[in-house]
Parts: sequence; structure tokens; C-alpha cells
Amino acid sequence: MVAGVVSVSAGRAGSGSWFERRSCLDKVPFASRHEARAAARSVERRYGGRLEPYACRFCDGWHVGHQMARR
Repeated sequence: MVAGVVSVSAGRAGSGSWFERRSCLDKVPFASRHEARAAARSVERRYGGRLEPYACRFCDGWHVGHQMARR
């Protein structure tokens, strides 16, 4: 296991709704907001763009993604 990464049940891979897969199951889970922010900044430096950490509503971890457009 990688330090700072939350373990995700292998049985859940491929299951769940489209939204759950897009926001949780298809992303790397981090143990804290701080670790997710550090990962986001690293990706930003390498590839550009803007990523934000967010607490996942499906697991106990944090993920990084693009900020959702507000309507």
C-alpha cells in the first residue's frame, strides 16, 4: 500500500452508478485533504490546469478533480 492512500475494496471496482464511478471509484483516494492537495499541486506543475481536493461522499477518502461549474 502507498503511504497516504486509502485502501478501496477491490470488490467495488466496476460497480456503482455513473456518478459514483466518475467521482470516486475511478480516482485515487487519499487519506487527508492535505495529501490530496499535495498530489493536485504536483499534477498541476507537471501538466497545467487547476485541480481541487474534495471529500468523497462515497468513501472515507479525499480525491482531486476539476472544480465543478456552478450554474
